Amino acid sequence: MSIPPRRKSRSDNQPIFSAIILVLVMISIGGSYFFLQNEKNSNQEFINSISSKITVIEDKLSITNEDSVQNMQTFTDQMAFLDKEVRKLWDHRKGYLKNFKELDLNASENKDQINNLIGKSQILDDKLDSFDNKIELANDLQTKITTLADQINNLKEVIEQNQEGLEAVDQYRIQNNQKITETLNRLNEISRELEVIQRELGVKVR
Repeated sequence: MSIPPRRKSRSDNQPIFSAIILVLVMISIGGSYFFLQNEKNSNQEFINSISSKITVIEDKLSITNEDSVQNMQTFTDQMAFLDKEVRKLWDHRKGYLKNFKELDLNASENKDQINNLIGKSQILDDKLDSFDNKIELANDLQTKITTLADQINNLKEVIEQNQEGLEAVDQYRIQNNQKITETLNRLNEISRELEVIQRELGVKVR
């Protein structure tokens, strides 16, 4: 009669089961870490992109609202300042990278910041569009003013020409009146002379 093999107790499998659970937990933690890290990097890139866009729009608004000489000076100063800041950032890049790695960004806060930046970007876009519309309207008004000024100048020329014509007609009328007056005076003189002659003839006939 053979003796059946002894069944393994549950306590013999316990270390293996615990090891498997531990491995799964470590894998889960590692996956979560890499997922959060990738999410953090993606959010940071998007934030940097939005910030760059806002900076570009603000620069456009700043340049548009100043005259050309001040624009060039301001642009030169801004470029020098930006170059200085970029050099600072580059010199401290290791510290920034270390700080970024140590940050535990909250997903909801990132979304709020992104939405806030998007809202600011939209507001700046609207302001820029409104400014462009005002510039276009000003150009249209300037064109209309120029056209109206040309029309006024043309009317002035016509009025001057008509005035010259009226003065010529008035001068002609005055000359004609003088000639008519002279003619009437001459007729009166002739009539008087004729009466004198008639009276003289009447006396001689008697």
